[in-house]
Amino acid sequence: NQVWGVWLPRLRAKPYVVLRDMHTVVGFYIAVVAIVISLTGLIYTYVWGVGFRYAAEKTEAYDLIMKPRLSKSAPEAKDLSIDRIVQIAQQKMPGNNLRVSFPRVTNGAYMVYANNERGPGFNEVLFIDRASGEILEDYYNSQLKTMWWLGTWNYPLHIGTIWGLPTKIIWLLTCIILMTSPVTGVWMWWE
Repeated sequence: NQVWGVWLPRLRAKPYVVLRDMHTVVGFYIAVVAIVISLTGLIYTYVWGVGFRYAAEKTEAYDLIMKPRLSKSAPEAKDLSIDRIVQIAQQKMPGNNLRVSFPRVTNGAYMVYANNERGPGFNEVLFIDRASGEILEDYYNSQLKTMWWLGTWNYPLHIGTIWGLPTKIIWLLTCIILMTSPVTGVWMWWE
């Protein structure tokens, strides 16, 4: 029967056969997730990360999100408190995890990024006037250009939060299997 040892491990065989099957069969099943984890991790390395940022800066993705926005309010107008900025963002994007970026230029606007549990395609970005609280711009990731869109999917794919708890469990099991593969490999060699 070609199922055992190819698609399913033979758990009642000799120890060496069990180790070989666990090493190869289980490794085969996690290969796709392991490749996703590896490839999405490359953006956090120096060479790939710098290259990705360079490519993003040369496209419209940089202008859409990274270019500082100016508030419409006069420069001498009093800034709203961060609590008020968060409150305005929560009214527009309830139930999301929010990340607030402070203005990087004089009289700049706040950028509020919302992570949505339904996936990065539903994530939203707001630019809020620092003094009036007016929403100056509002984007969903699905409306953005390819480089920015790819960047927003990268982190959830890398850590396994893309579709909630089921993918977290699959990613965790994949990492555990990847950590034990060298052990089973050495163990087989030792047998």
